[in-house]
Amino acid sequence: MQHDASRLCASHPAAGIATCPHCGTFVCDQCVVRHDWGALACRECVERRRPRFPLSWEQRISLRSWWQTFATVLRQPRALFSHFPELAGPRALGFAAIGTLADQLAGEASPAQSPWPLWLDVLSVLTLTPLGAAALWVVLRLAKPETSFGTILTAIWLMDGTYGIVFAPLSALDPEGLRAGVTIALGAVAMLVVYVRALWFLTRRRLGAGPGLSAAAIGAYFTVVFGLSVALLMLADGPT
Repeated sequence: MQHDASRLCASHPAAGIATCPHCGTFVCDQCVVRHDWGALACRECVERRRPRFPLSWEQRISLRSWWQTFATVLRQPRALFSHFPELAGPRALGFAAIGTLADQLAGEASPAQSPWPLWLDVLSVLTLTPLGAAALWVVLRLAKPETSFGTILTAIWLMDGTYGIVFAPLSALDPEGLRAGVTIALGAVAMLVVYVRALWFLTRRRLGAGPGLSAAAIGAYFTVVFGLSVALLMLADGPT
């Protein structure tokens, strides 16, 4: 059977089954890549990191899209951060603000006074996160000078918003004598689930860094974030 040459796969003498939405070439069943969210692309575009995850919060702003994005960060970190879209900064910051507010409200409901007041939460999102993102960006630029700071910052703001909701139940709990131990330990686990996985997929697959460079960049991020967090906590516990 003869095939129309214009409909043949760009890499093999086989009939194309789909058109790559990024470059417009026909691809056969052997060359097509099917993403977790159902989209198709050719292997060349995948290698060039062209596909982007269809993030609900990017498409519309609503309570439903916020929860859908929250669930995506937790349940599909590989798919989302490996193909992280060019999310607008104000949208990402808004997502972080909602999660941070929920964490703060849960802390207010705690039997004990929260050691982290609202103004420090705001300061954290507006300054601590960008500084941590900058540390990660600087390390990545040692080998990847084309690395986008905006991509890193907006991705981490999504992690901030998600972490705020994950940590909110822990903020509401205040077991006598255990807050400094159990709550902090559970918070560390929540941070591992939310941040470490996402940053690994973001740096390795979205930004194309090697494993050593990714580990160094993530380490720089947490060094800055933890160091500044301790400083802010000391500021909050200072004389009033």
